[in-house]
Amino acid sequence: YNDIEITLTAPLDTAAKLEIKVYAKSNNKLVALTGLAKEDFLLKVNETTVTITTLTATADGGYDLAVPAFSTGQTILLQLFDSVLNASIINLDGSLYKSNVATTVVV
Repeated sequence: YNDIEITLTAPLDTAAKLEIKVYAKSNNKLVALTGLAKEDFLLKVNETTVTITTLTATADGGYDLAVPAFSTGQTILLQLFDSVLNASIINLDGSLYKSNVATTVVV
């Protein structure tokens, strides 16, 4: 599988959007990974799985995830995940990808 690094921008209190970057590690460089769907992620807030309403690709190679509003102090965890197979590795166009579990806290 290919290693993926997810980075999160800490959301503010009452924000209903999570800004993320998803990079493939290639030849010691980070390359934006495109073509992902909301179903390719597992989002947890305070250890409870949360549904991602929509996922939108951004012009800078990142993604915006529409989610229920956050509250200050909540812990956010996000990783690639195949919910059909219940696996932390996804298949995207015939290639397998596994990510870190990115974390941040709502400010």
